[in-house]
Amino acid sequence: MINVNFNSKYIKKKLVINLIFLCFLTIFQMSCSPTKYYFTVTAPAKSLNDLKIPSIQVFKFNVLSNYGKNEAIQLKGYIENEFIQEGYIRISNNSQYVLIGDIEFSRVNYDSNSKCYKGGCTYTYQKKYSVTGNYSLFERFSKVKVFGDSIQFFFDMKWRSGDSYSDAKSRALSDEKIIFLALNQIARQIVSEISPHKETIHRELRTGKDDNIELGITYLVNGRTDQAVSIWDKVIETTSNSVDKAAAYYNIGVVKEAQGFFKDAFELYSKANELEKEDELYMKAMTRVENSYILEQKAKEQIGK
Repeated sequence: MINVNFNSKYIKKKLVINLIFLCFLTIFQMSCSPTKYYFTVTAPAKSLNDLKIPSIQVFKFNVLSNYGKNEAIQLKGYIENEFIQEGYIRISNNSQYVLIGDIEFSRVNYDSNSKCYKGGCTYTYQKKYSVTGNYSLFERFSKVKVFGDSIQFFFDMKWRSGDSYSDAKSRALSDEKIIFLALNQIARQIVSEISPHKETIHRELRTGKDDNIELGITYLVNGRTDQAVSIWDKVIETTSNSVDKAAAYYNIGVVKEAQGFFKDAFELYSKANELEKEDELYMKAMTRVENSYILEQKAKEQIGK
């Protein structure tokens, strides 16, 4: 089921908390919170197991509401574009597989209110939007339903100002942007259920007392992978501190995992775990990389490699 809620809590997390968090890191150093390394992996279709779909035809969803015909046309285009960008399933009008659905769009609804105190007033402008429905993947000739799920998208966000309604309203996302977010998110989720796809994931990096560990992290996040690994190798050779040595082993393991060398990553995580058996991060890393290998093999099966 697709369930995306763009409420004020979500937006704060994406647009506000991250900025505050970065400032916090700058002031109180990286050891106050995990340092993350982001990379892209090929993930298998979430709902089709070993079924390989070479091509698909996407039909315009049937609109159940009195408005939303243009949105349904746009959604069809977004879904097709997502398949094309992933590059694993072709768009074809003669495909054996067809994607259909029913969908209902709300209007973008508005609300406003104010609260006044001795120190002044707070003006609030609010927008709400929702998309609901369902979709199904069918085998054209047998008419067998291969997969289906529901669609639920909810947007609910407030903008506040201490000056006026117009100031609060000027901060709001446009209706077009809200609808774009909805259609784009729905398309991505549908395609990820049916097709192998790229996912950006992150892994926590471990810091330590040795400044060279953080130096290696600086090189890594700036794209200097070989230099980062070389620095951590040096830490392993020279330090007698088990905590720092384990951190170096683990961080190199993260690099190997990102590169798809899961066996090497497992061995490095195991060495970190041997040095620091009570560190839960290293325990979880060994299980995680085993699962990453399984998912990679599943994706290759779906792709046909």
